[in-house]
Amino acid sequence: MAKKKAKKKVAKRKTAKKKSAKKKSPNYWVTPGDDGGWDVKREGASRASNHFKTQSEANARARQLAMKSKGERITLGKNGKIKSKDSYGNDPRGSKG
Repeated sequence: MAKKKAKKKVAKRKTAKKKSAKKKSPNYWVTPGDDGGWDVKREGASRASNHFKTQSEANARARQLAMKSKGERITLGKNGKIKSKDSYGNDPRGSKG
């Protein structure tokens, strides 16, 4: 006699597809460095991703990173206030113009 293999019944669960939250594009901050010069930091990062002697070099790198990730570039002055802010592809404005 041949033994029949018992089949395990596997309950199939219906999984509801979760609506993926829209991933926010990262912002890149140009800030005065602790030891002089200028740092480029990704928002929320504890360390600087790049360090430059001049603010214009730091702005150019932050612009590249922001354009690649479709985020924003935010530049702080030496006084700690926002000097400029630019958006690259992450513009919530709905109207043309």
